[in-house]
Amino acid sequence: MTKTTTTYTIATLNDSVIAVVPSGGDVYAAADEEADRASIEFDHSDLEIIDDVYLVRETYEGDEIVYRVGAHTGYLIDEAGKRYPYAVRREKVVITVTNPATGQLVEVDITTLTDEELDAYALLMDDDIREDLHSAREWESPAKFLAAYVSRVGPDDAGRIILGS
Repeated sequence: MTKTTTTYTIATLNDSVIAVVPSGGDVYAAADEEADRASIEFDHSDLEIIDDVYLVRETYEGDEIVYRVGAHTGYLIDEAGKRYPYAVRREKVVITVTNPATGQLVEVDITTLTDEELDAYALLMDDDIREDLHSAREWESPAKFLAAYVSRVGPDDAGRIILGS
């Protein structure tokens, strides 16, 4: 089993977001639908298409910001209706942990892990290991910090924290 993080395709027109769809979706159909709703006309060749980006609230060192929401640029909205200020390209971070319910190893994509989510996991982490990793400052994002923690404690202990017991 692998839990993945969704990447998106964005269509912009004159630096304004026209459509956001999960990667592999029909961005042109979504752009046409939005154009009909907003009563605007354009040719598909007028669109800038940006593929395989993550929608995020925070950026970190190493991120390539490919779109940033501005005052008059439209919104980056995922399929659940959540708004995001940034679309980025970022190194994918996948961890392997043991599912405590099944005993099976699972891969979990934590690429878009936020500071808030990491803080929730931190409450369950071994204090000494967490503080040791924190003071080393060898990580540049919450995902990389959690990956370092998993590497340190192993898949069983990490699985209990991340997937629950």
